[in-house]
Amino acid sequence: MGASERRVSMKGPIFFAAVLSLGVTLLRLYGELHDWSSFLFSKEPGGGGSPLGIDWLIPILGIWFGIRLKRGGEGPEHRKRALLVAFVAFVFLVACFAYTNPKAPTPSPTVKVAIITVASLIAGVVVFSTWKRLGGALVVYAYLAHLPVLVVMYVAMQHHWGTHYEKGFPGLPEMEFNTKFLVIAVLPQMVTWIGMTAFLGGFLGQIAALFVPARAPVAAVAA
Repeated sequence: MGASERRVSMKGPIFFAAVLSLGVTLLRLYGELHDWSSFLFSKEPGGGGSPLGIDWLIPILGIWFGIRLKRGGEGPEHRKRALLVAFVAFVFLVACFAYTNPKAPTPSPTVKVAIITVASLIAGVVVFSTWKRLGGALVVYAYLAHLPVLVVMYVAMQHHWGTHYEKGFPGLPEMEFNTKFLVIAVLPQMVTWIGMTAFLGGFLGQIAALFVPARAPVAAVAA
């Protein structure tokens, strides 16, 4: 795209997605504090697979963002290469998650957390590099969505509310507050989930864009 062309704006979708995520986070916290359905408001570490969580929004938002950009005339510069790279990143990430299975005796929980963090970051950076506009929108959204979670985790950990926001990877050793906050809150929310959002959202966004015909870019201010 030439420098003189105006790109489709992602500010509105990012803002909407961030507000939606904040609403889900606050609802989840309220439900856990009031002992609502354990299926929707699980207090287990990692959320217990509850369908009510902002992480489930990643596939939806990745597809939405990818379609919006494609309809605005944008896409990865090398489509086939981008998909191949994303697929390799997917295989790499699946292997890393299989190796760090919480039920496996080795490696130690601390090493597992480190592997998951680094692997998610690598996968996210790799997929981001194949379509920077999509990746950039997803990363901005991810930080806007997870910063409130970080605040919630800090307060919950300070006051011992008994929610899943206070619980880290199974088997982690006892730690003093600052170290625990860094390991179970800062690293996952500010690194792991940012990388996962860029990876998963970017991967699915690229796939969705394959089925959308591109048209001339709309006259809108770029994000």
